[in-house]
Formats: sequence, structure tokens, C-alpha cells
Amino acid sequence: MKYTTNIIIDKPVNELVDLYNNEENIYKWMKGLTKIERLEGIPGEEGSTSMIYFETGKRKMQMKETIITKNFPEELAVTYEAKGVWNKVITRFEDADGKTNFINEQEFQFKGFRK
Repeated sequence: MKYTTNIIIDKPVNELVDLYNNEENIYKWMKGLTKIERLEGIPGEEGSTSMIYFETGKRKMQMKETIITKNFPEELAVTYEAKGVWNKVITRFEDADGKTNFINEQEFQFKGFRK
């Protein structure tokens, strides 16, 4: 399954990239995120891996995050792996006359009963 969303945000690209690149802000847009555990590499940089933990209600989940490419504002590509699910997220920031076109491409692959 693949889909793309575009959102025009009334802020310049460089301001949004700074906000998006600040790890403290990740808890604001990843609902239920409770903890990030570094596994390998320089945090937030290409090739780095982390375990990220979520809690929503009584449900707990963990995913392995791998940063594939990081070339802001052109592209940030990240994969997430959890039991039965693989997800690739590509994020782009494009200038739109002083505003930002925030583009988010998602690809999901499912295994087992989730398929």
C-alpha cells in the first residue's frame, strides 16, 4: 500500500526543517511515543538505528527505525519495522512562495495475519 499527502504550511522551509529536525519535537507528532532507544550510528543521521516505543491506551508497541537518507530539505527517508509491518516514509519540504509544501510519501508492506 502506498499513499502521498501534501500540506501547505504558512511558514518558510528553513523554519520547518529546523522544527522537524529537532528531536524534542518528535513527541509532538508521533502520537503515543514514550521512548527512543539508540542502537547504532549518530542519532538522527543517515544509517542510524533506534528502537522507538509507543503506548496508546493499553496497547504497547515497539518499532525499529532506520534513517536511510537525510538530505534536508530535499528528502528524509526512514523505515520502520515492527512485527508483521514494514513502513517507508519519505518526507520532503518544497518552497511554495514563502510557504512550505510538506510532502509525505508512505509505503507499507504487511506479513502474516496483517497482510
